[in-house]
Amino acid sequence: MMDFAIHLEARDPARTIWRAYSITGGQDLFGDWVVVLSYGRIGAKGRTKTVLLPDEEATRRYVRQCLKKRENASKFIRIV
Repeated sequence: MMDFAIHLEARDPARTIWRAYSITGGQDLFGDWVVVLSYGRIGAKGRTKTVLLPDEEATRRYVRQCLKKRENASKFIRIV
């Protein structure tokens, strides 16, 4: 199912910031697009959110919207 994967991490030991954020997605057997968001503290269970979208363009818009929220933490984010 995985057509794309994005993994972001925010690490700052001085401020005890240890966060992970990942977005994976692709099409399911019915042709719908599925986006899975996982986020939380590194090393902990974290949370997962699954979103079904009707087409590729809606998926792109949703992923851009999710990444826009992470933009303000750009000085701590490291792409793995």
